[in-house]
Amino acid sequence: MKSHFERIAIAALVTGVMALGSAGAVKTPAADAVTARIVVEPVPNLRPDFMKGVDVSMVDQIEKSGGVFYNARGEALDVFAILKENGVNCVRIRLWNKPVYEKDVLDQDGKVLARKGEAMGGGNNDIETDIRMAKRVKAAGLQFMLDFHYSDSWADPGKQYMPQDWKKLSPAKLEKAVERFTRDTITRFTDEGASPDYVQIGNELNSGFMWPVGQLWSPDPAVKIGGMKSFLRLLDRASRGVRSAKGGEHIKIIVHLADGTRQDLYSWFFDNVEKAGIDYDIIGLSYYPYWHGTIDALRANLAMISKRYGRNMAVVETAYAFTEENGDFQENVFKLYSDDEHGYVPSVQGQATLVRDCIAAVAGVKGGMGVCYWEADAILCPGAHLSSTEGNTWENQAMFTFDGKALPSLAVWNLVSGTGAVENVWGGSAQNGSQFVPYALSAPVTATVKRGESPELPLKVKAVFTDDSERMADVTWESRDWKHEKAGFLRVKGQFSDPLFAASSCTIEASVTVSDAVSGSD
Repeated sequence: MKSHFERIAIAALVTGVMALGSAGAVKTPAADAVTARIVVEPVPNLRPDFMKGVDVSMVDQIEKSGGVFYNARGEALDVFAILKENGVNCVRIRLWNKPVYEKDVLDQDGKVLARKGEAMGGGNNDIETDIRMAKRVKAAGLQFMLDFHYSDSWADPGKQYMPQDWKKLSPAKLEKAVERFTRDTITRFTDEGASPDYVQIGNELNSGFMWPVGQLWSPDPAVKIGGMKSFLRLLDRASRGVRSAKGGEHIKIIVHLADGTRQDLYSWFFDNVEKAGIDYDIIGLSYYPYWHGTIDALRANLAMISKRYGRNMAVVETAYAFTEENGDFQENVFKLYSDDEHGYVPSVQGQATLVRDCIAAVAGVKGGMGVCYWEADAILCPGAHLSSTEGNTWENQAMFTFDGKALPSLAVWNLVSGTGAVENVWGGSAQNGSQFVPYALSAPVTATVKRGESPELPLKVKAVFTDDSERMADVTWESRDWKHEKAGFLRVKGQFSDPLFAASSCTIEASVTVSDAVSGSD
């Protein structure tokens, strides 16, 4: 009969640090976020004109609802001044055609959640709202990116709804409406002294836009869609609208897809765009690690795009959480990112490191010219949610605390260029540094063998480094004579042996239970 302790169980632990799943990493409680002390490695040879952007499309609604933003000195200050102080040089604002409800919105019990004609929330980004913000952007000395959604509300790969005022137009009339709306909108911004420097003609166009006329594919074969030819005609008219607008010849046009690591998607889509001769300047990508994968995969896609199309490229959306905590009644969309070899801790340091790594990936590819962080302003504020019928799903990915204090991670936009160290009034800080070392394991390392056998201890483990990134590290284990080990509890020591952090005194200790059973016995 086999004994209860039939096998050797090995769990590798960093000495003095818990390493149970992600518990080995030091996550940031929301209440302590502003007191975090972080370090950011500069990005070598970062060009001075590299776009360091943030999307803050919610600002107007947040401020109208009583929200206030504070700088590192604890001063309530204009948000655009705070952004500029921290190294941001470009602000992105989305534009919706007519962001009011087309009909009453009811819950499952028939209760009215919103009335026809009421504002949808999410920033209520109509032309008037955006002009107010764009004037402030320009007054702060920042560049301005205008993001046309060509929809009355959120447009992304899963939904690209036709604006309510265009639903009854024929395809030919729709094309004219798109060109006219684009031209007239940009001309208005220019006349108001807020001409865009960049214009996105559509947002995350994986599935097209203005469904069904500009729809590229549908899971339902019964749905009649316009397909690629119809989509390209609309995209062309949007581009023509930019170029024919007042000052449009100086604007950089961006065509934007999500899924920033998918080479198959980008080559299929932009092969068609190039073949159609669409006038545009920049390929825009969305990259969220918890949805799209590793920085290495992003870098590979950027390299493919650069070689295949010779275009400038920018990640126009990215983000990561500074805490896993949720601040309101609405659950957040954030998912902890970690694959077999990479990852980031949901902390102020982890947020800054993700932004830094994304900047380095883009800057390291020919044509890489910018990174923009999505909804850095998404603080908690009653009356300012991502829609009027729900709460805030993004507050733990803002670059401000729930109550509007600038996080140390906001300084990353300066620190990637080697400037802008911060000491804030709450005890937090952000400064430059490098040579990060491991301080915990991302997860336990386990192996099982019978007594008399040699356990196959891993030569690499995924470690959490002091910049709160997770990556593979080489390990050297001490030698033991496993054939003659007696039953009982043993500890096996390991040492990180990668030359990049050989100076680290951090060691691994394996807890080993040796059974009474002998290899080959029944």
